[in-house]
Amino acid sequence: MSRERVIQLFEHDELKVGERLGEVVVTERDVDILARLHRQTRGRFYELIHRGVRFKQYVGVLKAGSLTIELLPKGGRAAKKTLAADAKLPWRSLFVQLLSRIGYIQTDLGPRASVYLQHGSLIDLYVLHFLQAVRALCREGLVRAYVPRSMVRTALKGQIQFRQQMTRELRGIVGFDTRAAEYERGHVLNRVLLKALLKVKESRLSRVTEDLLPEILGYFEGVSPIDEPRQLLPAFQFDRRTERYRTAMDLAKPILISSYPGVRAGADDTFSMLFDMNQVWERFIFCELRRRAAKSGIKVDRQVSAAFWEGRRLRPDIVVHLEGGRRVVVDTKWKELRSPDPSDVDLRQMFAYNHQIKAVHSILLYPDIHGVEGKRANFGDSAHGCSAEFARIWQEREGGVALNRAVGEEVMGMAVRVGATNE
Repeated sequence: MSRERVIQLFEHDELKVGERLGEVVVTERDVDILARLHRQTRGRFYELIHRGVRFKQYVGVLKAGSLTIELLPKGGRAAKKTLAADAKLPWRSLFVQLLSRIGYIQTDLGPRASVYLQHGSLIDLYVLHFLQAVRALCREGLVRAYVPRSMVRTALKGQIQFRQQMTRELRGIVGFDTRAAEYERGHVLNRVLLKALLKVKESRLSRVTEDLLPEILGYFEGVSPIDEPRQLLPAFQFDRRTERYRTAMDLAKPILISSYPGVRAGADDTFSMLFDMNQVWERFIFCELRRRAAKSGIKVDRQVSAAFWEGRRLRPDIVVHLEGGRRVVVDTKWKELRSPDPSDVDLRQMFAYNHQIKAVHSILLYPDIHGVEGKRANFGDSAHGCSAEFARIWQEREGGVALNRAVGEEVMGMAVRVGATNE
């Protein structure tokens, strides 16, 4: 296996053949592999340009052959591709903290996690999280289920397979050829996790597999991997017995489902853990609002559904329920605005939300990158209005950066103010 090469870029950055980032030089082979992935994913994550690629709003990590590309959110004016590798480490660490804050990844994984944050790639941290989650399940005991098995038994059990049994008796062979349910570890969840574990093993994604994988795979002895888990994952329902599997299954999804570039063994190993920054921004604001609301008794809902037209429905990102039954919609938009002037499309969307959700006000919430002041106005002659507001996902301090953990209080303050104005 060739030596790993790791670079950090920011969303919407370009990467071209011959470009040097630190000690890494982008080669024709790197771009060829990315071009093949572009065709497989129908251009979802980046677009092709002359002798290179231009990334979209997806952030995370993408492995293409020996090149590992870490894509970081462009949440500040200082976040630039031309920064030295050491100068990007704080942004990288903050991105991991952001994913941890919204529950996408765990950073409290022991001493090895801090080593990978400093010297490894985000793939190492991700694989470590996945393997430790599965190992915890194994040590608690894998869930069992009744699985139909056709086999020769020394005692009569289940349904006799008459054709096979007659052949056995004519040959004078002792035993009963039957089909019966056996209570074993062949539960569908175990089979899905085993499929993900084998994918990680075959693709040689990370050094952490060398000591953890053999131990974990030993717990799956007698379990057969599922052939096609991709259609099963979105529809699976957890119950009281299987709820503890949720974290491990969520971590297995980027390895298994078709919405990500595949994991394949061979000279051109590929892997991705990519997140749409629009969804990350929405989830971050919701999680921080919910933490703030828990202290004040205010209710915060996500993806509230309302009838729209012929079975179609509207689903605003977040609805804040204030005292007196007043509602304020908070709709997150991961867009870099230099002035507080939303597009007509966004404003019409907020007008519809106000009407259908019966909200007194709606807030279009953008990331604060350029220090823009917000703007508020009503829709026509109505008492219902909309605000364009800006919130910081992290703050730049004395040449460094820190995750803005006060954003929940800041956005809740916005909602309370506009709700009081439009009583």
